Amino acid sequence: MKKEIKLYLANETVRGGYGPIIEGFEEIMVKRLRRKYKLKVSINEVTELIHKYNNIYSVGRSFLWDYLPPAKGEYASPGDFDQDNFIARLSNEFPTVDKDILELIGRWIVYCEYLL
Repeated sequence: MKKEIKLYLANETVRGGYGPIIEGFEEIMVKRLRRKYKLKVSINEVTELIHKYNNIYSVGRSFLWDYLPPAKGEYASPGDFDQDNFIARLSNEFPTVDKDILELIGRWIVYCEYLL
C-alpha cells in the first residue's frame, strides 16, 4: 500500500481522538479506499492498519504529558510542546512505522488531548 494511502487511513482513524473503533469502520474505509484510490485492498489489511494506528495513538497518549513543560500562559499552546522528542520516542516505540505517519498521529494526539 502506498504511503499516501496509509497517511489517509491513519488520519481517518485517529482524527477524532482515541476510542474504540466504531462498528463497521473497517468496511467503510475499505469502500472509501476502493472508491477514492481505485485500490484493491483486503479488509484484513485495512483492519490491521486501523488497529495499529489506534494503538500508536493510545501509546503516544500515555506519555504525552512527559513532553509538556508547565504552561507559560493561561491557555494551551503548541509552543509549549516538545514535538521533536515526542516523535523520537514514538519512533523508538514503533520503529517499523513511517515517520510521517507517526508525526501525523502525534499532531492529532497533541490537538485532541492537549489543545482541545
